[in-house]
Amino acid sequence: MTDVSCGVGKVTALALVAAGSGVVQEAIERFGRIDVLVDDAGVGSPGGVEETRVEQVRAVFDCNVFGVRRSVTAVLSRLRARKYGCVISISSVLGFMSQPCMAVHAASKCAIEGYSESLDREVREHGIRSILVEPACTRTGFEAGSAKADTPLHAYAR
Repeated sequence: MTDVSCGVGKVTALALVAAGSGVVQEAIERFGRIDVLVDDAGVGSPGGVEETRVEQVRAVFDCNVFGVRRSVTAVLSRLRARKYGCVISISSVLGFMSQPCMAVHAASKCAIEGYSESLDREVREHGIRSILVEPACTRTGFEAGSAKADTPLHAYAR
């Protein structure tokens, strides 16, 4: 999977997340097997908590959290059958360190942290590892593809 910061664009990233097992099957047909899943699909959502509608929160969680779940589920049985593999989930420093006006994104990354750590303990005995990568701010196009606050408030203007 890929994400907005890799240059494929938000629409393509969301389409890949939605495709799930179809993308996995295409990869197996092309390469014969899957050894590693790098789950990097994600969207940001900068803005104050009261600036963000529930629908926007759901959309962020659908991509960032449930997208990870769909991707992992699509490959896990194949990795377990081979008793080998690695799931690398791209989280964020925001998964364990808060920042103002990033609550929705941070909450989704906290969810990925817990999911990935639990997954690692579940599948380790089957020869599979789940690893987190927690980057801080980097120069990418991620911000350009991030959702903006639904109802910007003057109190949070920068």
